[in-house]
Amino acid sequence: MTAGGVAIAAVVAVAGGYQLFALAAVLRHLFARSAPEPSTRPPVSILKPIRGLDAGFLEAIRSHATQEYAPGFEILFGVRDPADPAVPEIERLIREFPGVPIRLLHCSTDAPNEKVGVLMDLAKEARYPVWIVSDGDISVPQGYLASVTAPLAEPPVGVVTCLYRAEASDLPGRFEALGVVTDFAPSALVAPLVGVSEFGFGSTLAFRRDDLL
Repeated sequence: MTAGGVAIAAVVAVAGGYQLFALAAVLRHLFARSAPEPSTRPPVSILKPIRGLDAGFLEAIRSHATQEYAPGFEILFGVRDPADPAVPEIERLIREFPGVPIRLLHCSTDAPNEKVGVLMDLAKEARYPVWIVSDGDISVPQGYLASVTAPLAEPPVGVVTCLYRAEASDLPGRFEALGVVTDFAPSALVAPLVGVSEFGFGSTLAFRRDDLL
C-alpha cells in the first residue's frame, strides 16, 4: 500500500472509530437510568433573557407557564429595550396565565455581554433557591421542571443541562437542525465518556442560587 493509501486508511479508521464511540454514547444516554425523585422539591425561578422575537416564541414560553410543579415556580423575563418585539407576546402570556407568577423586567445593567447584564438584573429579582436559565426559543415538555431539578438533590451536582432538538421550516434551518442531531448532540454525549462533564448549554442551565453567589 502506498503512503497515500495508508494515510487514507488511517483517517477512515479514526473517523469510523469515533462514530462507533459516538453511537455507544448515544445508546448509553438512551438507556441511562433517570435521577431518583427527591423527597422534597425546591421552588424554582426561571430566568429568561430575551432579545427579539423568534418563530414560535409564544408557544415556547407558554410551555413553561403550563408546567405542573409543586411547590411552585416563577418566570422572569428580561429585556433591555422596552420596545422589543417580544414584549407584547410576554404581556399576552401574563394575561393568559394570571395564576402564574410571571414578571417582565426592563434591564439596564451594562456588561461586556448584554445577555449577562440582563441575567444580572434578573438574578436580583429571583426569589427562589434554584434557578433555571434558558433561551427564549426553547420549548419544554410537561415534567421538565421536575426532571431538571431532580439531580440537584445530590450535593456533588452543581449544574444540570439538557440536549435539545432543533426545528426549522426553511432549508438552511433544516440543515442546521440535522447538524444538531447528527453531530452536535453525539459529540456532547461523547464528552462525559472521556471525563469531560463540566459544561452546559443555553437550552437549559439549572443550578442552586447559593452555588453561584
